[in-house]
Amino acid sequence: MKKPDQRLDPWILEEKVAQCYSTWGKSYYEDYYSPKASYPPVHVDMIRSRVRAAGVKSLLDAGCGPASFLRHLAGDGLDLYGFDLTTEMIEEAKNVMARHGFSRDHFWKGSVLHSVDFVRPGFRSDYDAAVCLGVFPHIPAEYDEVVLKNLQMVLSSGG
Repeated sequence: MKKPDQRLDPWILEEKVAQCYSTWGKSYYEDYYSPKASYPPVHVDMIRSRVRAAGVKSLLDAGCGPASFLRHLAGDGLDLYGFDLTTEMIEEAKNVMARHGFSRDHFWKGSVLHSVDFVRPGFRSDYDAAVCLGVFPHIPAEYDEVVLKNLQMVLSSGG
């Protein structure tokens, strides 16, 4: 019997990703999203303009890291939520978004692979839009459809 390839086990991969990003919470934004970053995050303006054009009022960022994308939307009058696999990233997201006037409860620890993690008990369970930026390279391709279904599950009618 062939032994399964543990390098592709999503639960093992999640542990490794969480370990990798655990020391990066405070500097990740500066390293990748700030004007000083080596490679400008061109996707921010593209997605932000789509969100505005669609009239989005509520948005979930699955795998939000330290709210790297969400902080660009903080002044747009949207109801913003996010979760991430890494405790340190979520702590930074809570701190950053609290400074922008958002409740720390809008940000929680969760996995894009678990549908239950997309819903925060006591808060909304449907959103006008959901994004998942920079997450897919960290999961095996055979789980892409799971993540896409989870994202679709939390969209409101017409979202």
